[in-house]
Order: sequence, then structure tokens, then C-alpha cells
Amino acid sequence: MHKRSLFTLLAGVALAHACTSDPGQTCTPGTIACTCTVDEMCLEGLQCVGGYCLSDLEETSAATDEPQPTTSTPDGTSTTGPNPVSSGPDPSTSSTGPDPASSTSTSTSSTSSSSSSGEPVDPVDPSGMDTSSTADTTAMGSTTSDDTTSDGTTGEPMGGIIPVQVWYKIGELGEAHDVDFTPDGDVAVVGYVERVPFDEDAWMGVLDPKGVPKWEKLYDGVGTGGRSDEFHAVAVDGLGNITAAGQTTEADYATQNVLSMSWSPQQVQLQLRIYGHMAHGEDIAWGAAVDMAGNPYVCAYRSPMPMQPESWTVRYNDYGGAYWNKFGAIEVVYDCEATGSGQLVVVSSTATSASFRRYAALDGATLGQGTYKLEGSTANYPKGVTLDPVTGFAYVTGYSTMGFGTEPSPFIGRWSGGTLAWVDHPIPDGKSMIPEDVVIDVDGNLRIIGTTKLANVRSLFILTYDKTGKELDRTFFTAPEGDIRPMGVATRGDALFIVGATTIQNPKIFMAKYAI
Repeated sequence: MHKRSLFTLLAGVALAHACTSDPGQTCTPGTIACTCTVDEMCLEGLQCVGGYCLSDLEETSAATDEPQPTTSTPDGTSTTGPNPVSSGPDPSTSSTGPDPASSTSTSTSSTSSSSSSGEPVDPVDPSGMDTSSTADTTAMGSTTSDDTTSDGTTGEPMGGIIPVQVWYKIGELGEAHDVDFTPDGDVAVVGYVERVPFDEDAWMGVLDPKGVPKWEKLYDGVGTGGRSDEFHAVAVDGLGNITAAGQTTEADYATQNVLSMSWSPQQVQLQLRIYGHMAHGEDIAWGAAVDMAGNPYVCAYRSPMPMQPESWTVRYNDYGGAYWNKFGAIEVVYDCEATGSGQLVVVSSTATSASFRRYAALDGATLGQGTYKLEGSTANYPKGVTLDPVTGFAYVTGYSTMGFGTEPSPFIGRWSGGTLAWVDHPIPDGKSMIPEDVVIDVDGNLRIIGTTKLANVRSLFILTYDKTGKELDRTFFTAPEGDIRPMGVATRGDALFIVGATTIQNPKIFMAKYAI
């Protein structure tokens, strides 16, 4: 799952190519995206944020009009279609739970510093693949709630520590797995849609701030084997280029293969790459990131041996060939995030522990690593990571399992380098609490989203923490349509966007916006 930190948001203005991924090219001092320590080192109109000269994205206001959605054609052009969004019934309102008691858990952590290596592999770049966008932009379906409380300027509810739901939407058959913001305030959502029975197509849709579809892209694997194509993660660079990563099942292979694609804001495909081998088991990407220079990263795992997945991370050079690859230990990668200081943070799960690694973005050198295992647990799964724009600290959320027949224990923790600073295990209000993703909002608070069971119905929870590990609030939402599984979250300004799916059988795309 990809999360958008405040640093990335501030970097959303076009980077003017003062710095590029070419290691031999340097920045003109004081220009955008170049290093600094104080504001005075930056040119007029820029400020020093997180060690880089940046312009403030928040001065760019998002459009409030609802444009007609567009549908891309195979030749890259767009046609305007009818607005598929219609009004539906009012939802039940979100509720705020009581102030919970802070749980105390005994944990063990270990840290080390080492360098990892692996054989360089240039992923396959197949030709002749069907990557055109051919379907109507109907993925988000109908609106099921409306704005109810106005702050006098935006027409949306006022939030704060306690999130206030603005709207939620139920779409077509499929799932939404991740979300990120574009520089102009739109949201890019990825997942899959099932417009033909038993045929899942990887889907990336761009929507306006009100959730109205604007354009989309699909990937349908070639041949009869292409029945399970999904995007799991999305990342948007400062110029608006969108990278999605996930999996595809091609006719040549019987198992999943890593799929990554990128598009420009003009809907032009920038890259398509597939990595897999017929002798492998699962090869799947769960994470995507982009650095300040616009270089995309795909964070995945491969399975050269049965039941022995290896972490695999690749940096692409300006949407071109692989710049470096890293193959790690036996573990499943769940998420990754690029820092403003030239690092890539990757979280994964080993046989029993949560694993945390920092790589140098330039050459892939390992800068630090650590593990976390709750005492008495049998497995620990880090599902999401977000980075502090000022300190570079990593905040990781996930859950620990205690064995068959027991409920998982959710956790949120902070890592500095490879050292665990603190960890908390919030006490669930319902039967269980499964975190899926985490972001840092504009006020510097952590927002953790996931699934809980309330009255035997899978519901959305939003936990709010400060950076010291103190829980500030917990908010829940149960949809009248039934079970919800939220999977991705992004934040910008006073908005929190959450995406996922409803029900386990025949899921439909779910998306919600909260004011914070």
C-alpha cells in the first residue's frame, strides 16, 4: 500500500528537472528539489522543507466543479461520457468510540546493519500487450451520501482530530487497493474490476476530489491465462506521472507475475514491465514509491522455490530500464515509501517477524535494518509504512498473530534507522482490529485505517495517534451495504481518502472521503 506523506505533498509542484536521476547531473543551488538546510539557501518563492527547496503545493486549489468523465481509447485519445455518479440513500453516520485504555505489550526487537546483494535482473518488457483503456469510467458507481455540514468555504464538513465523513461511494464489481494524490488535487485509485465474469482486469482510475471519474486505464493479460490481473499499489510523482504495481497471470505462466505500468498526466503510457518465470511460484508487487527526482520503485517478492518467497525491490531510471535490483531474505514485502533524503524504506514479513529496511535510493545500498516480534506471537505482518517529512522516522502499522483460534493484535510503531523507538498495541473495540495502512496528516498526526468487526459486521476504523505513540481518537463506520474492507489511505490538506471493497464474495469498489 502506498501512503502520501506531507513531504511528498509539498513536493507535488512540478520539479522543473533541476535534479534528475542521472547521478552525474547536479542541482543549480537554490532551485526546486535541491538540497538545503535553511530557507535562505533557496531562491525567492521556495522554502527549505525536509532538506530540499520546495514550493508549497497547498497554494494550488482543487477544482470544485464536477467535470464530465472521460474514456480513453486505444490510440490515447479521450471521449467524454455521461456522469455515472447518481444519488443514493443516506448512510449511517460514523461514530467516535470512547477513550480507550492504552495497552501495554512486552515486545522484543533486534537491529542490525548489513548490505544485501543479488543478481541484477532486468525485468521483461513485453511488446504487443493489450494495455488500452476501453471501458466506461464507471468504477466508482453511485454516491451513497452527501455533504451535510458546511464550513462556509468548501461546502464540506469540518473535521479535526475526529474525522468527519464527507461522502462514501460503492462502485462496480472489483476492489480498490491503494490511492494517491496527483499534483492538481485529483486522486489516482488502483485495484481491479471484473467487467467480464471470472476475468479480473488491473484498473487505475483518476477521479476528481468529489470522487467523479475522469479517466482510467486497464490491463488485461494476454491469452487465456490472463484471468487475474490486479494493481496493489500506486505512486504519483511531482509532475503527475502515475506508477501502478501489482500482478498478472499470463498465458505463458501458470502463476502470478509482477506487473508495473506508468502513465503521464496526458494518459500516455510511459512503461510496462512484467517480471516472472515459469519455474517460479508467486511473483507479486505490493508496494510502489517514487523519489524526489521522479524515479519509480516497485517493491515485490518472488518465489523461486515453493513456499520460500524472496523480497525483490527495483528502481527504474526515469521510467526506463532497471537502475538497480535488490533480492533479500525469505520474506513477503507489503509496502515501501521513498524519503526526501534519498532513501527507500521497505517493510516485509519473515517467517515470524516484521522486517524493516532502509536502502540508499542512488545505488540500493542497505543503510539499516531491524525486526519486530511481539512476545508470544507466531507471525507479525507490517501492512503499511509512512515517513515523517522532517525527521525521516518511519511509522509502521500491522498486526501480530498469537496462534490458531486467537484474534490478531494490531500494532503501530516508530523506527529510527533500524531501531524501534516505541510500539503500541491498541485494544480492539470489536472482535478484532486489522490495520491495513497509515499516513501522516497535515497536523502531523498518524491516521491508521483498517477493518474491525462490530456486531459481526466488518467495518472501517480510523485510529488517530500523535508521534509519541499516544492514541487521540478512534472512529468507526459501518456501511448499510454490508461488510467493508478498507485497504488504502491518502491525505492532503484537510482531506482523508480511503479505498477498499465491500463484502468478501462478489466485492465492489468502496471509496470514502473524510474531513480532518
